Amino acid sequence: VAVLAADAADKAAALAADGDPAQLLGVLRASAGSQHPELVVAVLSELGKTPPQRPVNPKEALDALRQILRSSNQPLAGSALPLAVAWDSDRSFYNDCVNVSTVLQHRAGDAALPEETRVDAIRTLVAARSFSPKILDKLLELFRGELPDGIAKELISELATTGDPTVGTALIERYPALPPGQQETAFTALVSRSGFATLLLDAVEAKKFDPAKLAPGQISRLTSHPDAAIAKRSSARFGGAISKDEIIARLLPEIEKPGDIAK
Repeated sequence: VAVLAADAADKAAALAADGDPAQLLGVLRASAGSQHPELVVAVLSELGKTPPQRPVNPKEALDALRQILRSSNQPLAGSALPLAVAWDSDRSFYNDCVNVSTVLQHRAGDAALPEETRVDAIRTLVAARSFSPKILDKLLELFRGELPDGIAKELISELATTGDPTVGTALIERYPALPPGQQETAFTALVSRSGFATLLLDAVEAKKFDPAKLAPGQISRLTSHPDAAIAKRSSARFGGAISKDEIIARLLPEIEKPGDIAK
């Protein structure tokens, strides 16, 4: 099933790029009546990443999509949300989208559910965030709470794809309280976008973020940032790129700390 789902997702990606209306209608019709929801989830999830243009004569496609949105199978209904949001120019899906997004928000925050299920809900919500600003607000609220490490890292990475300034601000504010592994994920997110990196430098200069929280290698990533303006500003703030010898010198005290021989 996993191999078939991957193959279905690849074909859906090609369909999203091609946007052939006839093929798209065929896929949605087949999806609405499919006895293999896991394959439909793979297809619709892929289509939702880069939604194809809404068909010129959309009634049949929209009817099929509405049927999927109203499915009692929650993962199946959720996978249709990003495409429904992209196509719902007349808000005819509004109530269905409210219902599905509410279920997904619950699934994302439900500690009793498997991590994979929660991460899938997070990814779908990020893809469908244009439906309502409350979606991003809910995800940021989730980020500010306590999460299993794997979910927290996936959430940080997904949030970073939005490029939303509120995400950059939340990453900066939460950074000192994050475990080391999540800090590295958050820092990678911050330097992945010039807008986020700018917010970080603003916070450092306003003394709202302690640069001592950054490791030498992280500072080096700022001073050698691909955005020349970020690199220049970082170099002015941190004194230029840090040499390998300086990095070693800063790390040496940590390396030389006595360890537990039993470990």
